[in-house]
Amino acid sequence: MNFPIFSSNVVEEFDIPKDNVIKTGETYVSPGSLKFKKRQFYLDGQPLRILSGAVHYFRIPEDYWDDILKKAKAAGLNTIDTYVPWNLHEDRPGNYYFAQHLDIEKFLRKVNDLGLYVIFRPGPYICSEWEFGGLPGWLLKDPDMVIRSNYKPYQDAVDRWFGALIPKIKDFQRSKGGPIIAVQVENEFGHYSDETDHLLFIKKVLQKYGIQEMLLTSDNGRRQSLFYNQALPTVNFQNFANGKTDFERIKAQSKDFPLMVMEFWSGWFDHWGEDHHGRKASFILSNFEEILKTGASVSVYMFHGGTNFGFMAGANNADSPNYGADVSSYDYGAPISEAGDTTPLYHGMRDLITKYSSVKPGPVPPNREKAAYGQVKMLNFMSWFDMLDVMKTVTQDINTYKKPLPMEYLKMIESREGYGQNYGYIVYRRTVPKFTKLEVKGTMKDRMQIVIDGRRDSKVLDWKSNYDYTIDVSSHSMREGNHTLDIIVENLGRANYANKGSKVLNKERKGITGEILLDDKPVENWTVYPLTFNRNFIHKIYTNDKYFPLSSLTKPPCLFRTNLKIEGPVPKDTFLQMEGWGKGIVFVNEHHLGRYWSIGPQKTLFVPAPYLKAGYNSIIVFEEEKIGKYISFIDHPLLS
Repeated sequence: MNFPIFSSNVVEEFDIPKDNVIKTGETYVSPGSLKFKKRQFYLDGQPLRILSGAVHYFRIPEDYWDDILKKAKAAGLNTIDTYVPWNLHEDRPGNYYFAQHLDIEKFLRKVNDLGLYVIFRPGPYICSEWEFGGLPGWLLKDPDMVIRSNYKPYQDAVDRWFGALIPKIKDFQRSKGGPIIAVQVENEFGHYSDETDHLLFIKKVLQKYGIQEMLLTSDNGRRQSLFYNQALPTVNFQNFANGKTDFERIKAQSKDFPLMVMEFWSGWFDHWGEDHHGRKASFILSNFEEILKTGASVSVYMFHGGTNFGFMAGANNADSPNYGADVSSYDYGAPISEAGDTTPLYHGMRDLITKYSSVKPGPVPPNREKAAYGQVKMLNFMSWFDMLDVMKTVTQDINTYKKPLPMEYLKMIESREGYGQNYGYIVYRRTVPKFTKLEVKGTMKDRMQIVIDGRRDSKVLDWKSNYDYTIDVSSHSMREGNHTLDIIVENLGRANYANKGSKVLNKERKGITGEILLDDKPVENWTVYPLTFNRNFIHKIYTNDKYFPLSSLTKPPCLFRTNLKIEGPVPKDTFLQMEGWGKGIVFVNEHHLGRYWSIGPQKTLFVPAPYLKAGYNSIIVFEEEKIGKYISFIDHPLLS
């Protein structure tokens, strides 16, 4: 049996896979402004083919929203889809932030002003190569937490979060004169669980707080959520040869369901230490054209990727030797680059949209100017010891614990009301007698190094250590007596994805869980420094007087300080190259640009012009391993 797919040009038919049959019984009917019948969307009674692109407001400086959205519209898109990162908006329970680049209402107003529609994707889980898939790390303070489930404490947290979020955006729904025409329930849930009762819970909470528009789910491949009686199913893919089969599964569920690719992947993401995962524009364009030929609706993921600023990059393959930490750039190979430039892929997609639809795109806005500001040498440095001493002056959350705890179990009373650390580094410090071997019994995530009396040991332990967390320090030739031991563990990103049946997301606590042994003897009473590099700390660091001239430079880890002087009234976008340096993080005017790492593939950090100013710009570099001669600001990215 065959079913036709609506197309503006032709009607195509595909064979239904033998394992599919027409499902009987109730299927979803949209109660919102966007409805569907016989494979066709109708908005306010008029046929609509959704041509959408993913643009994440939280990955873009607020000043650049307008430019990116106008370029999306000029490509022929009529819709923007965006995720919502719970972890940025609620950094601790009940503490909400919706200002600056997280002002979701302002973003929606800009979209609406441009005459574009919105597919709103609030999660609460979003994947998106984002730290913990958008979930807040503080959920894991509960040792029994089961995320993405109907575990009651998780439900309560989701209910509270949607109770803060949805009232802010409900008046932006199409039924109230706004741009939101559809809302997604969770994300790729079929790849994670068969507990569709959890999807029903998410749906009910969304509607409880005011969502009235059409609901949809988004899955890829055979692992589709069996939720088609509660929301419209859509699919995710890059290769149309695979996507045809996904389409047939949806057709088998209802004669009315329109076909939509919720995520047509325009490129791919990168992990540190791997090759750059580029995709040929010709391959992407040929598959995009196949989708357009069928008359299906489509959203390009990503249309503009943006940047994982700060510590917000996620990870994959957790609890595995194949763990992969995502890089700071989320360029993704998208039609609009990380720095906002239209690419050959952009212009190819624009041409295809013009060919297969009635859209007549307007002129494309010009790309923003870029600048090469040249090389900058460091002015001075701050030692590891002094850096931690400065930390004591800005927080009361440095505490002593009998046993080492992971970030999430810390009791950060002053700044986090009893909740633990979300991001950054955690430092376990103790005064110890001479020893020759250190061992962690238990779990360690993600990357551990030790510093003895300010001197870093060359051995680094990480996910490739095969769970053997042992360091021989006999080469340090320690004298008899007491020594200061610092164990530094970095959270390189909580997993943003897990396959069905995996419980890894419930165990993504970062730091050390277990015992620390010195010469085979357990050692207790560790002073723990939650090294988050928050704004207060960075401000104090830059203005502190504990810097020394480079002539007395010690080995890393340490901090460096310098200035970039920009002549002229208007700064331009630029790219920071850390050639010759090892691994660390960079702040420009207290904006956290993200991580750099000599293992690549990413070799530059995007520095948006709104982060800069005419005159002197403060720069702080925290370097863990190797000190370079200078840093360079160039006018193009190096992503591979």
